[in-house]
Amino acid sequence: MPKSVVDKVLATLSKALRQLQAEVEHLARQIARVDQFLSSSRSRVRKGSGKASKASRRGGKRRISAAGRTRIAAAQQKRWVKVKAAERVAAPAKAVSVPKAGTAQRTMSAKKVGAAGKSGGGQEGVSLPALQ
Repeated sequence: MPKSVVDKVLATLSKALRQLQAEVEHLARQIARVDQFLSSSRSRVRKGSGKASKASRRGGKRRISAAGRTRIAAAQQKRWVKVKAAERVAAPAKAVSVPKAGTAQRTMSAKKVGAAGKSGGGQEGVSLPALQ
């Protein structure tokens, strides 16, 4: 290879090396900024979180004592008693309707209904009035 070609290749490679070194320095600065941001945000979270509950500090599940469960059950039972009492007062007894004499309601058996549907009952071509 002629010397000028080797010089050109070396010049190109050294230029690429300088660009890569500059990029490495740039990335190192960005990493340092991210690390600084993360460390400052972690300290803010620790300071601003306030007092954590005992269960969250333990990392376990919160448990309730038997006495606490009994108190909660008694309170819930009282609430249900009030609700049921209010329902009894608010809902008066249903009046049973007695049909008048001679106006017994007519019913059709399933067989009659099916037979009426098959014969058509002379209803073909009947149109309903339009609703407005």
